Amino acid sequence: MRNLILLCALAFAGLTQAQSFSNASSLLPNGYNSGNCVGFTDMNNDGYDDIVVLDQSKTIKVLYQDGAGTFEEFDYGDVSSNNQWGMTIGDYDNDGHKDIFAGGAYDGVHVKHIDAVGVFSDFDLDNGSMFMQACNFADIDGDGQLDAFGCHDDALSRMWRGNGTALDYDQELIDLTSYDFSDYPNTDHSGNYGTVFSDFDNDGDIDLTIAKCRQFVNDPFDPRRVNQIWLNNGDGTWSEVAEERGLVLNEQSWTVDYADYDNDGDWDCFLTNHSTTMKLLENDGSGYFTDITDASGLNFSGFALQAKLADFDNDGYVDVLVSGGIHRYFRNNGDGTFTEDNTFSAGDTMHSFALGDVNRDGSMDVYASYGNGYNSPDNGNDDILWVNTGNDNHWIAFDLEGIVSNKDAVGTKVVLTGDFGTMIREVRAGESYGITNTFACMFGLGDHEVIETATIKWPSGMETIIENPAIDQYHNLLEAPCMTSVELSYPSNLTLCPGESIEIAATGDFVSYAWSNGSTEPAIMVGEAGTYSVTAYDADGCAAVSDMVVVDIITEAAPQVQVTGDLTFCAGSSVEFIGPNGDGWSWSNGETTQSIVVTESGVYSLALLDACGNENQSEEFAVVVLDAPDVPVVTVPAAIVADEPFILTSSSETTRWFEEELASEPVHVGLTYETSIAENTTLWVEDIADSGMIQAEGGR
Repeated sequence: MRNLILLCALAFAGLTQAQSFSNASSLLPNGYNSGNCVGFTDMNNDGYDDIVVLDQSKTIKVLYQDGAGTFEEFDYGDVSSNNQWGMTIGDYDNDGHKDIFAGGAYDGVHVKHIDAVGVFSDFDLDNGSMFMQACNFADIDGDGQLDAFGCHDDALSRMWRGNGTALDYDQELIDLTSYDFSDYPNTDHSGNYGTVFSDFDNDGDIDLTIAKCRQFVNDPFDPRRVNQIWLNNGDGTWSEVAEERGLVLNEQSWTVDYADYDNDGDWDCFLTNHSTTMKLLENDGSGYFTDITDASGLNFSGFALQAKLADFDNDGYVDVLVSGGIHRYFRNNGDGTFTEDNTFSAGDTMHSFALGDVNRDGSMDVYASYGNGYNSPDNGNDDILWVNTGNDNHWIAFDLEGIVSNKDAVGTKVVLTGDFGTMIREVRAGESYGITNTFACMFGLGDHEVIETATIKWPSGMETIIENPAIDQYHNLLEAPCMTSVELSYPSNLTLCPGESIEIAATGDFVSYAWSNGSTEPAIMVGEAGTYSVTAYDADGCAAVSDMVVVDIITEAAPQVQVTGDLTFCAGSSVEFIGPNGDGWSWSNGETTQSIVVTESGVYSLALLDACGNENQSEEFAVVVLDAPDVPVVTVPAAIVADEPFILTSSSETTRWFEEELASEPVHVGLTYETSIAENTTLWVEDIADSGMIQAEGGR
């Protein structure tokens, strides 16, 4: 793989306060152990980011988020018997459910095609024998369908063209050999690691950047370790321009990310490197870059596996999160400098991560892996869901859906203008080194309360402009020339009994409707639990996307009964059963109090009426009361001579004989007991009954 040079990182002083995160792994259905591949994105188009776990680096488990911020797991099975090195997520067939693309070390390139929650099929792509590294979905040819790109460690990277139903191998999407390697005619074009598809020059079409690294290659000019920018010329051809644009470092680069660190409306670049420090490069506005690393405070070193720039504290400036053999988090001070914060503390180094939003509260959350090496899980350190605790800063987010462009809106840019300057975000499917982050474009606004304009620039060339958009909320937008609003009418009670239904209706003057359940009518009748919304169009072609309405159904649930004591006990003892708080208790023995004390054998249960009047039955509890033995009857000889042996005879062969009333151990066990006494003496006896489970003791 790579020669790694690990240097001590510089320490930076600062007075800024870190954004805090809480360990919210209790929200997850189970414990998980990822390697480097992680996803945190809306898989089923319900507006909530889901977590895609490549458990043990082999098994796909999607944790679908509901509106309450909890998750339900669906196991989609193994991708491969080998650990995977790269994974990306996107809806390549535009059916509303994202699919999963992954590959490892020459085990094939695999696709999990998901048709609905829990419904999927598996297939491998042609020409998949490769050493996969980072990978992406992007609409490379601009036809409204996502294509797939896979970095190859050992040779030229590979591409598959999306045609709406399949992914077909097609190296003509980009001619990756169309660059000057005349000084190295025998190159194998290997060393492809981190990739990102981003319109770095803001000319309206998507470009490709590849971070290059090659172990044991010490020549800094060898093309196997020279970063590449493939500039989209807009006519179906691509040109490699990294050197003239300032991205050739002649180092061993690992990942690349584009974000606007200074809010001037262009894409700056952050590169992780294994032979020098990390690098921050400033865009001059036309796609040419200058190294500003030293002045920024980001000149630290180490084995970085992942890196992403995002606004974690919603102050309006993107921060830096790096993980791998090192874990570093730097807060953007807003003046061109960054300050390191020790924000995530788990007792182990964060290995990989993906970013998304739990609860749609506008704060960026982190799903983190604590694996080992490159792609190995660490079963001694589970993944952690770090939920952002938030603050008082304002925010805005955009959840986009393409119509002419791909449904996921991959490649779409959102540009905000206001007193804060110009902010820009982009929808991407696959970033850094095998991670996929939220497709929502999320902006922090700090204390700014007004946005002048929000411009959505779709891959098709269409633009949607919103004047003074409302803040502190998500905007659900379709690819349409203009946007309007739609309100929904529905009852206040959204929790239904089985068999009940309610009407949800769109209000306003619209000519067509597209509901989330497939209906095209102005109103729908809902009798099933789920999240419902509508997209409506008016006569001018303007689109409106409603808020989501969450409907719950009261389902049968067995009452939980607390048991105090053992279910099997001796006569004279008892067990207590305690029902849940509330009222309407009905016990099987006829009692109607919250708790009952049971002293007799039998089967006991509790029935409760739910809000729908349905009787829900608890589990049954079998109580066994053991009979206690009688007190032994002892026969004493008619005459006892001092110091002479004599025999006492009991009525039971299991009699236990004691010389002291409170003694714990008998001096003898049996039907008879031979002893002698010098003076008047008291002895004690008891009997036992062995049930095969516990012993019942009689009187002494």
